[in-house]
Amino acid sequence: MGYGLAKSWLSGRPWAVFPFYIVAVAMHATFNLFSTLADGAAQQNDTAGAAVAFLAAVSLAIIAISVVRLKLVTRRSSASR
Repeated sequence: MGYGLAKSWLSGRPWAVFPFYIVAVAMHATFNLFSTLADGAAQQNDTAGAAVAFLAAVSLAIIAISVVRLKLVTRRSSASR
């Protein structure tokens, strides 16, 4: 979402933020789904199911952070040329 806000401010197009907002909402919902599945599995004493859902939530967060960092570094290196 922050990347979309910055892009919107720098480009002068206020509507440029909305695709990033939709992606942020979808990612947040997916993370919450995985967390809820992990909690539900843990309450049913399904250790393997809870572990898989928890690892899916953590993996989603790590991948999202990595993609955003890579995108920011790529933008910075191309802008400095």
